[in-house]
Amino acid sequence: MNKFIAISACILLTGCFQSSVSLIGPVYTLGSSGNIYQAGLSYGVNQTIQKTTGQTSFQYTKNLINKSKNIQVKAQSKVSEYKKSTMKMTENIKINPDEFFASVKSNIEKTRGNLLD
Repeated sequence: MNKFIAISACILLTGCFQSSVSLIGPVYTLGSSGNIYQAGLSYGVNQTIQKTTGQTSFQYTKNLINKSKNIQVKAQSKVSEYKKSTMKMTENIKINPDEFFASVKSNIEKTRGNLLD
């Protein structure tokens, strides 16, 4: 029993376990669905991601999610800055209702004259 614990600890602590982690997903897929093609595809995709990016598929997905969250936060901050700047610009604008209605009425008359001609 002690030998089993010692061997298990050596395997887990020396880093040999890291290379076999990429097999856990495909083995689970094969065991649950019985589809060897799906398991092979899963393993192939994991290996391709690891060779291309140098990261595991979990780390790569985690980084993509963090990047999209950062983009959303930046977009929200830009929208709030735009709202603040437009609110500052519109604070100084005061509209006289009589002038507004006169402007609209003159535009309607011009448009009506253009349409009838």
